[in-house]
Amino acid sequence: MLFSKRNSQEQNRGTFPAESPAEAQDEYRNAQTVDQGIAERAYRDIDFLRRYIAITSAVAILALLTVAILAAKDHTEVLVYRDDGNGTMTLMGYAGINRTPSAPAVQHAISRWLQNVRDLPAMDPTLAARNHNDALIMVARGSDADTRLHAYFTVSDAAIAAKSMQRTVTRTHVDKRTDITYDVAWTEQTTVTGGATTSNAYQGSVTLAAPPAAPTDPLLGESNPAGVFIATYLLDAPN
Repeated sequence: MLFSKRNSQEQNRGTFPAESPAEAQDEYRNAQTVDQGIAERAYRDIDFLRRYIAITSAVAILALLTVAILAAKDHTEVLVYRDDGNGTMTLMGYAGINRTPSAPAVQHAISRWLQNVRDLPAMDPTLAARNHNDALIMVARGSDADTRLHAYFTVSDAAIAAKSMQRTVTRTHVDKRTDITYDVAWTEQTTVTGGATTSNAYQGSVTLAAPPAAPTDPLLGESNPAGVFIATYLLDAPN
């Protein structure tokens, strides 16, 4: 009997007591709870990521729509006026940076150029010099128009200095033919010193060096807001 008891103790040595069914069930429930918590946390992370992506995408789309709407809207136009020295202000055009001038702005610029070229204020050499400067600003440097206009002003300056006549452009009309070619028509009134006053109508055309584009230089934008640079011209009026 003693031998049998010792053998039974040796067999049980190093083993753990068997779990009861209740303990095993508790352990299973605890493991199940832990797994459920991990799964819920993963679901919450995925849901947060989805919401973040949705909100970010919505903000990006809204920003793109805002830019598109702002680009499509009319921008504020900056009008450029010139003081004619007699209490009146003359609209010179529209100033802008990196934009295409409107058709009326280009037509107005060419009309003003024609007036500056053809006007002969015989009694005011200072005004004549300013007109010449404004006209030359709108001429492409080194072009045919540049050479001819300098020669023309030499002749007109002589007439102004002699005060032999006074000429005023009374009406102009400018039509666009192509992106760089414009037809012009105008009427001018000429008074010869000590003589009669006559009125004559003329026509011609001007060709630009390139399609008009608003200058990027703010200073140039003030003097030539429409970005008109004349390369050559044809006027059927006499000197």
